[in-house]
Amino acid sequence: MRTRARKDIAIARARTRKPSPTEGHAVAELTFGFWRYLLARRYQDNLWRLAVRHAFPHLQPQTRSVVEKPLISLHMLRNRIAHLEPVHRRDLLDDRQDILTVLGYICPDTRDWYQTGCRIPDTVKDRPHTR
Repeated sequence: MRTRARKDIAIARARTRKPSPTEGHAVAELTFGFWRYLLARRYQDNLWRLAVRHAFPHLQPQTRSVVEKPLISLHMLRNRIAHLEPVHRRDLLDDRQDILTVLGYICPDTRDWYQTGCRIPDTVKDRPHTR
């Protein structure tokens, strides 16, 4: 694992504010970017094959690049939102599809639950048209 990833893990452990954080505490503090970069090509032969692919049990065949693509897009969306940048000109229906795709790779029941309550299609339909 690269130095940056090790540093991210150390920061996550420190964020727990516990003298002896469990792995679960540290995992909960890791950033979305940390998880997104675990899907990078450089981890194909070690982390992906040994461990990370198991996080996507419904991805068939279990091809790293297939799940990496929508996660790159979602990571960019997350960063735009986190930095208070406008996202209204994005294709939010494509973003929603990326969310559904990744959730489906993890847990189809969760994907279905999310899809049932998702308001993105209605919001997009009702938004004013601007140039």
